[in-house]
Amino acid sequence: MRQCIVPINCSWDEFAKSRGRRFRKHLRLIGRNLDRLGSCRTYFVDNLTNEVIDKILAVERRSWKEIWRKRAGERIDEDLLLVIHGSVACSQRDLRCRVWFLELNDNILAYTIILQFKRNAIVVKTSYDMRYEKLSPGIHVMNSAIRELFDSQVASEVDFLTDLPFMRRWGSISLPRMRVMMSRRGIVPVMFGIFLRYTLAGLFVLSAKGRQFVTNTER
Repeated sequence: MRQCIVPINCSWDEFAKSRGRRFRKHLRLIGRNLDRLGSCRTYFVDNLTNEVIDKILAVERRSWKEIWRKRAGERIDEDLLLVIHGSVACSQRDLRCRVWFLELNDNILAYTIILQFKRNAIVVKTSYDMRYEKLSPGIHVMNSAIRELFDSQVASEVDFLTDLPFMRRWGSISLPRMRVMMSRRGIVPVMFGIFLRYTLAGLFVLSAKGRQFVTNTER
């Protein structure tokens, strides 16, 4: 298993130029196709409020992963809940969670969750409404998130965690990924294992209130 890394060491315009004309043309085409359907925008939020979480879960229910989960007998993406749960309960100041949304005519089509630990921006979850798959909403929202990171210069790199072919649009650096096996007894080891898997150094402290929060999101 390998993971794609994109260094942030220049402006967005310089980066886009370095990726070539085909890269820029493809992104412009996606944007134009979305604009033809109406009012389209991307935006991000810093706080995982209940309203934000509801928007994330609404996209999940309309994604291709929902069909896969039903076939597998799963009700919800447990890793997604752990990311949400941990981000809310985390007490470390160096960790921040941002969610980018793609909205078309007041409907959320896609989202991307990026955790930033110090200068490392980690793409942990992306999903989209499968009814709009041909418009590439996932690529559009992810590119918006990456572009904002370049513009703000708040991070030194973007880590995709995996090395899927579509991720190579943004970066060609592929590093080996190490898996750490841990005990699954207790909520703290589970959370610690999840974020080691996501190459994030940090330990989440979970409270009884946090456990109730996760329960409330399972609807």
